[in-house]
Amino acid sequence: MRKVFDFHGGIHPPENKQQSLSTPIQTAGIPAELVLPLSQHIGAPAVAVVRVGQAVLKGQVIADADGFVSVPVHASTSGEVVAIESRQIPHPSGMTAPCIIIKPDGKDQWIEHSGLS
Repeated sequence: MRKVFDFHGGIHPPENKQQSLSTPIQTAGIPAELVLPLSQHIGAPAVAVVRVGQAVLKGQVIADADGFVSVPVHASTSGEVVAIESRQIPHPSGMTAPCIIIKPDGKDQWIEHSGLS
């Protein structure tokens, strides 16, 4: 049987559960603009396979892996590609990187699934 050991000290901030208990859980919705970085990790950035003005569907590949350590990027909702440009990304340095910007159409329409072959 496993035993969880405790240690002296540590940080014990207040839980503040009352803040989240006072309102019901809600759907976050779809933002007015999606910024999808082509660099998803320390590896090689993906290469955009869509163009500005192109309509995309949720789940559609919008950038292909390009390198040994790379990953494709998929659209997270349906809409229109409005830009492919450098934008600030979530990184402690505040650096910028190439991104695909999608303006959602509000339909959240999926691409037709073909399954794995």
